[in-house]
Parts: sequence; C-alpha cells; structure tokens
Amino acid sequence: MIRPKNIRTRLALWYSGVLGLILLGVVAGVSLFFLRGLREEFDRTLTENFERAARHLEVHTDGTYGMRKPEKSSTRDFAEEMPVEVWTPNGDLLYRSPAWTRSGLGSPVPVTTAQQKYAIVGERSANERFRIMTGETSSGDQKVVVRVAASEERVWHEVKELLGVFLFIVPLALILAGFAGYWMAAKALRPVEAMGKRARDISAENLSDRLPVSNPDDELGGLAQVINGLLSRLEKSFEELRRFTSDASHELRTPLQALRSLGEVALQSEQPTGYYRDVISSMLEETDRMSKLTHSLLTLSRADSGNYRLQKTKTSLPAMLEEIRSFIGILAEEKGQKLTVQVDSEALAEVDPVIFRQAVVNLIDNAIKYSPEGSEIRVRVGADGMRQAIVEVKDQGIGISDEHRARIFDRFYRVDKSRSRDLGGSGLGLSIAKWAVEAHGGTIELDSLPDQGSSFRILVPLH
Repeated sequence: MIRPKNIRTRLALWYSGVLGLILLGVVAGVSLFFLRGLREEFDRTLTENFERAARHLEVHTDGTYGMRKPEKSSTRDFAEEMPVEVWTPNGDLLYRSPAWTRSGLGSPVPVTTAQQKYAIVGERSANERFRIMTGETSSGDQKVVVRVAASEERVWHEVKELLGVFLFIVPLALILAGFAGYWMAAKALRPVEAMGKRARDISAENLSDRLPVSNPDDELGGLAQVINGLLSRLEKSFEELRRFTSDASHELRTPLQALRSLGEVALQSEQPTGYYRDVISSMLEETDRMSKLTHSLLTLSRADSGNYRLQKTKTSLPAMLEEIRSFIGILAEEKGQKLTVQVDSEALAEVDPVIFRQAVVNLIDNAIKYSPEGSEIRVRVGADGMRQAIVEVKDQGIGISDEHRARIFDRFYRVDKSRSRDLGGSGLGLSIAKWAVEAHGGTIELDSLPDQGSSFRILVPLH
C-alpha cells in the first residue's frame, strides 16, 4: 500500500475520501427517494388506467369481451394504447388487448379473487420492465379479473438520467474537494513549516531564539508555546552548565596553582627539614580542599543525573541533631561560639540519614564560618502541626542582603568571594543542602537581614 509522505496529501485524501462516502450516501438516498416518488406517481397512473379499463370494458352480443371504442375520432383508442387482460375468477382468459400482445408479456393465470383484491407486481418482458395491476371488477352481472400493465422504462430512464448527472457531479466535486483540501491543509500547516524551519536553525549557540507563534489561541500556537518553554528551560540549563563548568574549573585551578607554586619554591633551594614539613602540610591542606570540592561536585553530578537513590528510614531528628552537635560543636568552640540545640517536639521523619545529615551539617558549618567570635548559633527542631518537621539554624553573622538572597543557593555563588575562600568554602554547601532537602520532598527557606544574622529553615514531611 502506497502511503503519501507528507501530511498535506494525506489530509487531502482523507478529506476527499470522507466527502466521497458522504456523497455516495447522499446519492443513494436521493436516488431511492426519487425512485420511490416516481414509483408512487407511476402506481397512481396505473390505478387510474385500471379504473379506465374497468369503465371501458363491455360485453359484445356474442358473449365476448372487449374495450369500448372512443366516440370521437380524436380520442385515443384505449385498447391500442394500454395492455389489458380480462380473466374469469376461475382462470379463463376473456380478453387480451393488442397492446398486451405487442408488449410480449406472458399470461400466467391470475390468482383467485379470494386471495387478492388489488395487487401491483413487477414483471419483465424480453425488452421492457412492466408494472401490472390486477384487481376484481364487475361487467354486467359477472365478476371478472382485470389486469392492466404499464411500461416502467420511463421511470428507469429518469433514474438513469439522475444517476448520470451524479456520475458527472460527484467525481468533479471530489476532485475540487481534493484540491481545496490540499490547499487548506497547506495553509493550516504553514505555521508548522515555519516552526520547523526556525527549529532547524536553533543550536547550542543560539538557544535564545524562539519559534514563531502565529496564533497563541489555537493548537499550533499552543504547541509553539510549549516548545518555546522547553527551549527556555534548555537555555537555562545550558547557561547553568556553562557557569558550573567555568566555576568548577576556576575553583580547581586555585588549589592546583597553589600546589604547583609550593612545589616549585621548595625545589629551588635547600631548606631545613622543618620548612619542608610546613610545605607538605600546606600541600595537604590544598589537597584536602580539592578532595572536598571533588566530592561535592560528584554529589551534585549524581543529583543532576538522577542516579542518586535515597535510602530512607524512620529517623529521629532530635537524636540526629544531638549527634551533629557532638562533633561539629568543636568547630564552634574553637571560635568561642556557643552551639545550642532546642527540641520542641519528638519529630520523626522518613529520610536518608546520610544525605539529610549532610544538609544540616552544611547549614551549621556556614553559620559557624560567617558568625563572629563569641556569638551564639541556635538550632531548633520541632513540628508544624502534624504535617511537617522543622529544622531551623539561626546565627548572628553578617546576614544576606536582598540582592544576594535570590542566588544564595546557586552553585559556586558567594556573597563575599575572598572571605569565603579564606574560610575554606567552595560555594557548593547551600546548593547541596537545597538539593538534599528537595530530594526528600521538603523545602528550605531563608530569613536574613544584613548585619543581623540569618535563619535557614528546613521543612520535610513528618513520618
């Protein structure tokens, strides 16, 4: 089966095919209705001829039957025009008109009047189709059966003429409908061609281009808007990927340069053993920073690819916070800070202990880094009714202004880049925390004012 390649042709063929079926139904209906009307008119005429034959029937002096001759010469002879037979109810032929003989019709014995009163049936001679009406009438004191026939050729001729007109009109209509359907399909699909042409020109270098939207209220306009939305998301993802790659390269380049410099300086001259121990210690610190950065990048890469599967278990958040305070509190003590944990309720949540713990540790570690010496860092854990568990980390640090708040969770984003590097930060801690919370179906919120501290709030569903 040959299948057209383009949609325009297929739509035109479907349109023509459906229209053809409709026209065939219309032709059949009109033809049957027309034939029925002609038949009804024909049968009315046949009934009138039967009545005329009954009126013209007469009995001659010799006992034979015949048709009364017209009184005026201008009047047509009924016997010559109309095929008529007269039978006795017992099946004896009494009269046959010359027109009947010329018609070539057979003369089966009519059924008895007890079985029928009036009947119209179709019969066929060698060359013509006839309709025959048979009925009972009286001639004098005797009952007779009269048969009157009339040719149907005029009826079928008119039906053939009507079908001939349809045979000319229907193919012409289908051809015109095919061209019209092709033209309308081409016009309707023109926006698709424009979108396809524009889409072929869009690449990674010009993701800012968008498909044309001819009519935003129709289906094609809606499709174009959906694709434009997809392009916007792709553009954003590409920009984030470019920025992520650039920032990652920059972050890795700094410790690598430091390692290279330390090694070159150490090799240029002979120094005491203590000097080399200091150099190796510095190199190990840079290596440790690179290791943490690489681990963070690997975590985010797995998160982006969707390959990181959470191992959720029912976890007591207060117990987790106490365990975190026991080891990270040492960092706060080194800066003379106070780390307190306030438990409002026994909040149980179904979380991955490792991933969720990392999110909380990142928030507390940031609070310790950016809070001054002698300040207090408060961690509160509780529940919001029966729906959400809350973990809040509040510090007394430098705070975050409005201009930075919208991007504080972006990767490698720092409010104070030089200070962050001095504190050992990579700019990925909050990004990882945000991903970890959202992976558990929760949200992370920030309340902060410059020089008034920050408050990070984690909300996750309760168990």
